[in-house]
Amino acid sequence: MPIGPETNIALAILKDPSIVPLVKEVIVMGGSISGGNVNAAAEANIYNDPEAAQIVFQAGWPLTMTGLDVGNMTLFTRKHVEQLEKTHGPENDFMVAVTKFLVELSESFGDPGTPMYDPLAIGAAIDPTIVKAQAMHVDVETRGEFSRGETVANRRNEVERNVLHGDRYIIEGVDKATPNVQVCTGVDAERFIQLFIARLQGK
Repeated sequence: MPIGPETNIALAILKDPSIVPLVKEVIVMGGSISGGNVNAAAEANIYNDPEAAQIVFQAGWPLTMTGLDVGNMTLFTRKHVEQLEKTHGPENDFMVAVTKFLVELSESFGDPGTPMYDPLAIGAAIDPTIVKAQAMHVDVETRGEFSRGETVANRRNEVERNVLHGDRYIIEGVDKATPNVQVCTGVDAERFIQLFIARLQGK
């Protein structure tokens, strides 16, 4: 479950590709199919090592992408901090301090709460039904001047075959693109946040 740049995962594949069929699933916190946060196209975790991400995405194992866009739907707000404050324990109290800081930081930028990017990836591993996912073929852009690090998703999993005939192109068919990623496109945000709180409260 990489929740940062995927350098170490890619190196493991390159060192020993035989690990790929042994892995039940890889859940990635990273990417986006609707714009980025380090530039207009790319999300930070992928942007910081797009070559590694491309290796991981093309490895052939089951891979789920919980990206920036779906993470933005999971806002932890002051009411959630107040709910978490009702119980106590080392992990609970630590997360109260962390989330309170992050909520206040988000509010200073005009947002009502803080997105729960990394916890969502873990939540999807615990309960896959909290997210909606669609199978897509995804490549990682490694060369674009303005799009380096973008997770380029083929939502239809097909590409028109355009062939030049004289001075014009003719569509001669449609080629299938094999899906390689389950891309999260939606989330039951409140159910996820309540799962997060319940785990911290030891429920």
